[in-house]
Amino acid sequence: MSELPRESTGKGFFRLSLAFFVVSLMMIGVVTWFFMNQITPMLDPVQRLKGALETITKNEVKQSGHSLEIQTNAIEELATVEREMHSIIKYEGTFLGQKKMLILKGTFRATAGFDLTKAPSFSIIENQVSDSPMTAEILHVELLDYEIYHSQDSAFNKLTPEDQEIATNQLLEQARQDAIESDLRTEAQLKFHERLDDFMRAPRL
Repeated sequence: MSELPRESTGKGFFRLSLAFFVVSLMMIGVVTWFFMNQITPMLDPVQRLKGALETITKNEVKQSGHSLEIQTNAIEELATVEREMHSIIKYEGTFLGQKKMLILKGTFRATAGFDLTKAPSFSIIENQVSDSPMTAEILHVELLDYEIYHSQDSAFNKLTPEDQEIATNQLLEQARQDAIESDLRTEAQLKFHERLDDFMRAPRL
């Protein structure tokens, strides 16, 4: 019998090793996926939720059986969404039939999230987190800049610094109302649940 060339034998061994390596990687991927998506969420759900809430809120979480309560001894607000917004108002006044008017346009930074002093407890029911009773709200509306878009007065009804102050306060109130009527609170709620779900599913170290 004639011997196979060493080169052919080496190539065959290399192909076999490569195939074994690829199959091993696929098996590791399947096991990892199964662990992340099936087993990990079931491991001690109360402790996983406790760790997730403490990480997200930066506050201590008190455990009582299958219920958890956020302790607001450090940070009392959790901001999850921040957005730059624009608002505009028209301020008017009349005296002796003469009008004065200011139109202001402002740029604001609105922040939405949660007031942790209002946070009720969380519960685990049949290894599942109960629906979070936390409701997102507008936490802050900060005036970044504004401009006088239009101004008008008359000889007997002049614009004053007091008028500008009143108009600026009205602009701030309008900005807050615009933030409330926007989808900012909905986005903040979704972001919170996304982060909570991510931490709940993260592998334990």
